[in-house]
Amino acid sequence: MLAFVIMSFVFDFARGLVLETSIIAQTAKLGELSDVAFMERLAQCKDWFASISQRLIRNSMEGYEQPDWLAGKTVVAVDASDVVEKGRSKRTYRLHYALDIFKMASLQCKITTQSVGETLVNFELGQNMFIIADRIYSTINGMKHCLDAGADFVLRMRKNSFTACDAKGETLDLISLFRAVQESGCADFKAFASNKHGAIVPVRICAKRKTVEQIKESLKKMKDRERKCCVSEEVKI
Repeated sequence: MLAFVIMSFVFDFARGLVLETSIIAQTAKLGELSDVAFMERLAQCKDWFASISQRLIRNSMEGYEQPDWLAGKTVVAVDASDVVEKGRSKRTYRLHYALDIFKMASLQCKITTQSVGETLVNFELGQNMFIIADRIYSTINGMKHCLDAGADFVLRMRKNSFTACDAKGETLDLISLFRAVQESGCADFKAFASNKHGAIVPVRICAKRKTVEQIKESLKKMKDRERKCCVSEEVKI
């Protein structure tokens, strides 16, 4: 019956519904079970959860194999999420997480205050790692951190992530270059990313133009988001 309580907690948490474990215990007719007592039992279930996770992964990853061109690479997706503490304090913590996407295994996690930004510098990287991350991680410091560790990376870009220059040091107008790409065409060129502090990182910039239908769908999504919150100009580009 304790297994039922634990799995109910996990499934509710996965759906974003955090219920008091004492209520779950009472519902399952286990009697009084405090949150502390529940967490002590939960901490002892590591091997059980690992076994369940491996079975679920095998089912969900069937036919989903690492391609040959990534052989020998550990492909890592990184991201972060804010969590608000329950209670009066309502303090916000930030969970920084690194996941091996082909093994569906956690590689690293780090809990900080909200003052610590989302950056690749938060992670310990190494050779043969292939890092995938969203636009907020596209910074000079983050890319240097990857290269210094011998890791490769693919990052989404913001228009103000860095200044892109050619081999002569001339600034490239990325927006004009991207707008020149024909429908369903691609842009692919080498450049140097630099910032106001003089740091320079060699990069390869790739972009694919959306179809007319995809552009309309993106504009619709942005309008929907604008009704709920502000959308930055860099996203609109």
